[in-house]
Amino acid sequence: EALPVVPLPPYLSRAPGLRVLCEPLVVVLRNEPETSADGSLQAFRPPELQQRWLQVEPLLRIKDLERSILLTSPILDHAFLAWCVSLVGQDVATSSPGGSASPSPVARVLDFRLATPLRIPVHTVRRYKDESVVDLVASVHGFVGGAPPPPPPPPRPPA
Repeated sequence: EALPVVPLPPYLSRAPGLRVLCEPLVVVLRNEPETSADGSLQAFRPPELQQRWLQVEPLLRIKDLERSILLTSPILDHAFLAWCVSLVGQDVATSSPGGSASPSPVARVLDFRLATPLRIPVHTVRRYKDESVVDLVASVHGFVGGAPPPPPPPPRPPA
């Protein structure tokens, strides 16, 4: 079968066409200085944390971009880090993307640390389903903290 081929009009010959779907986009993340309620500036951030450049695929989903950023960015929020530390020794459930938690605890948090030179927050947990011990990035896995387990009952006095 022979298909007719017509040259492009001049205004379309300069259009990017599908090429834009193959070339990476540059995303710049800027960390602007924040001020507290009393108007004073927040803590100093090193220059390497002031601005980050990422090259991403044009059709990358936003949730995948968010996950990538959370896996490679240090968390500087002191309240979040304090919450992470408070989870040690507690049973945790995981939350779904909609924000609802699973009905029962899925793991026990054994430890918390800031890993890698970027100080990524990582929890070490023991999963109840298979007793495996794994490291999970705190900002990605959506933990919902529960109360610590109740203390064992006191020993009974001899009868």
